[in-house]
Amino acid sequence: MKFYRYNTKKRTDRKFNTTGKEKNPGKVEFFSKSLDYAIKYKYTYTPEGDVKYECELEVIEIDGLKLFDLENNFKDLKTYRSFMDNELGTMLKDFNKMLLDAKKQKEKKRIKGLIEKIESGEEEKEKVIWLKNHGFQFLSDFEWQLQLIGELKKLGFDGYETKEEVAIFNIEDHKDISRG
Repeated sequence: MKFYRYNTKKRTDRKFNTTGKEKNPGKVEFFSKSLDYAIKYKYTYTPEGDVKYECELEVIEIDGLKLFDLENNFKDLKTYRSFMDNELGTMLKDFNKMLLDAKKQKEKKRIKGLIEKIESGEEEKEKVIWLKNHGFQFLSDFEWQLQLIGELKKLGFDGYETKEEVAIFNIEDHKDISRG
């Protein structure tokens, strides 16, 4: 299988992590499944939006990877359930507090509607669409990444794939890799 990515000269040149927290604590290697998708990472930009420089293309070929299909099987994972319970539980707690503090009937009705959306499962469905639209990034970054990696490694996987990308754990363990 052939995968692609554009690498910055310095990791800090990437615009995607501006939180001050380590986004990739498991040092997962992320690649695009197609060169067309990788193109969006071809350049780094200044804060003003001007091109800073063109990144170097890395192409790898690696066979024998056992990848978990995150796109279609995410609901089988305990990490997904923990993530979703955390997201929805936090929202529910906040909405219940807002409901207690609400003074006007119109405001109470709106907040009750938000609570009902969580309790009916509608909010989870919307969050799944949100996760898919973002390539499961929120499930595979920061502290959730280590939980996801641990669970998938226990299941015997070398990484996972989404619609557009693959994430490979411990890439140096694979002897049959060629980099171009």
